[in-house]
Amino acid sequence: MVRALEFKPERTSVQITMTPTCVHPESTTSGCYFHLKQSVLRKVQVCRLKRRYKQDLQLQTLVKCITAFAFVPPDRVAELFEDLSELFPDEGATDDLLTYFKSTYIQKPMIQQRQRSALFPPELLNHYDDSLQLAPKTTNCVEGWHNALKSLYMATHLSVWAMLRGLQKDIAIQ
Repeated sequence: MVRALEFKPERTSVQITMTPTCVHPESTTSGCYFHLKQSVLRKVQVCRLKRRYKQDLQLQTLVKCITAFAFVPPDRVAELFEDLSELFPDEGATDDLLTYFKSTYIQKPMIQQRQRSALFPPELLNHYDDSLQLAPKTTNCVEGWHNALKSLYMATHLSVWAMLRGLQKDIAIQ
């Protein structure tokens, strides 16, 4: 008799480079904080703020405050983002950075009196509860496991059967 495996995770983590379209509805999904920081720093480069970011401690602190919104309760993010935006220098490059972050991670501008959701809404990237529960804020543990599997099998795309044979061999060695 074959028993069906039931997979009901309480929590799933995803990289912010992907949009979760089919996730277990009963689990909490959160984005990776490391990838959020990377995306903001890439935008700093695109906005030609890299040199200034490295030299200007105040700008560095303000940019780091942007990524710290991952640790603010989701219902306060939009309000506090507006407050933080007032502290940034009033210039095109920083405005581009703030516009990018707001439309990608908080909310897109209104069109025809309809508010559009951000690509990655605050709830997806929020780690406020995670920090209170000491839960992981990054997908690094999953990425490490994936890299170990790739090196163990010397392949990137395995069939289920090849993976099971490899796991059996690995267990037999231990």
